Amino acid sequence: MNQSSHRGEIVSLPYRRWLRDEFDALFSEGMNLTNTVAEYLDGPGRQESATLPHRPRAMYKTESGRLTTLLTELMSWLFVQRAIKEYEKLSEFEKRKVLPGKLLRLNVVQMAALPGDFLALAQRANELLEKILEVDAEYMQKNDAETALRASG
Repeated sequence: MNQSSHRGEIVSLPYRRWLRDEFDALFSEGMNLTNTVAEYLDGPGRQESATLPHRPRAMYKTESGRLTTLLTELMSWLFVQRAIKEYEKLSEFEKRKVLPGKLLRLNVVQMAALPGDFLALAQRANELLEKILEVDAEYMQKNDAETALRASG
């Protein structure tokens, strides 16, 4: 069986290689995006939104909240994955609780009235979401296969 065990947790070798080889770049991308969004929302975004007409300004407030929520969920997932990478023992519940079954992508097309910088950040958040969903799905597929293998043997 192509796996390694640490403190009772079984983690597939391909997933561990991903954690070792590619995780740092994904984590760094998430942290950089989160910091960039925070700086934008606290500075230029606040100034730009103040000049918007009433409806786009209300949309900006709503969508900036959704962007912040999405990034919080993504960073939660990344922090849990970092804990796994650093070999902290986590229960299956702890591993799964950070990615709800349905994370909504930000609809950049419907936000056309908002400032361009905000739209670019929302698009970057969507791209990070896609990367994380892909990795999470791959991990869960491997984890389900390993669970089934353990149950049958």
